[in-house]
Amino acid sequence: MEPSQILWHRLRANHLAERLPAGAFSSAAFAGLQDSAPRAALTGLYSRVQDVTPLAWEHPSLVQTWAPRGAVFVVPRSDLAVFALGIVPRDVRLREALKQLAVKARDSILEARKDEGRAESDRLGPIPPVVLDQMPRLPIWRLACALAGVQIRWDARSTELLPSPALEMDEEQARRELARRFLRSLGPAEPARFTRWAAVTKADARATFDALGDELVEVRWTGGAGFVLAETADDLAGAKPVSAVRFVAFGADPVLQPGEDVVAADRSHRKGALPPWACTGLVLLDGAVAAAWGRSQGRLRILPLAPLSDNQRQQIEAEALRMPIPGAAPEVLWKDNR
Repeated sequence: MEPSQILWHRLRANHLAERLPAGAFSSAAFAGLQDSAPRAALTGLYSRVQDVTPLAWEHPSLVQTWAPRGAVFVVPRSDLAVFALGIVPRDVRLREALKQLAVKARDSILEARKDEGRAESDRLGPIPPVVLDQMPRLPIWRLACALAGVQIRWDARSTELLPSPALEMDEEQARRELARRFLRSLGPAEPARFTRWAAVTKADARATFDALGDELVEVRWTGGAGFVLAETADDLAGAKPVSAVRFVAFGADPVLQPGEDVVAADRSHRKGALPPWACTGLVLLDGAVAAAWGRSQGRLRILPLAPLSDNQRQQIEAEALRMPIPGAAPEVLWKDNR
């Protein structure tokens, strides 16, 4: 099996080959769409769903959360428990410590009007050593809020915290389902990749893959190996070339997450993504990287990374001009000055 076949499979699995019907936002966000850059998740919805408007990210079927990595994600509202409880560690001491912090976070938010000036760290009090030792680089306040079932609304200017009913799902069931979402989106993959994607420990990642058991099939390709869900193995084996133009955002779209080994293997692509623009990413043309793009408000700048015909430029520009941007109409500028 060649990497190109894996790429075609992943693009189709992530609905980046053919758009879903209008309004199918939950299906589009089945693996979560990161929204840390201003309205990056909106770009993800636009690339997956027909007739997307600038307010699609606020659709009632979606919700923002700080799970799984403490970053802002847009996920299906009905699946909030999967993304929050799916990252709960199995280590008893660490799990209990995080649950205590989640209770403090939830209580603090319910009393927010009384302590609006308190810093996030003050709201949680002393962080247990086991948390600091095993999760040194993760934003503990955000993870505590996520585990408490707290929804957020981040609009690039401020963050509103929205308490919701307590999450009700078996933790082990949530872990397995989160891994299934990951594998549907980015399989074939190994537990080490799931560790980075979900920000769980290596031991938990391995245990979750082991728990899936016969649901997994190992696949080998030129230069690598990994697991896919058995139910998707035939789709991978029969994956066909993709014919589409799609804008995908760095740090937001699952196919461009850190560690991605097919779409964004060339580090120079990131350097060409036109920083410090608010939102940046790649343009995929028929499954291949064709250009980098950056957006600041309504201005879209496109930098070709491969030779493009006039017809291909027209296709890319037409896709750019349809992009939904809150409060602005798209204006396309080509960086190569042609």
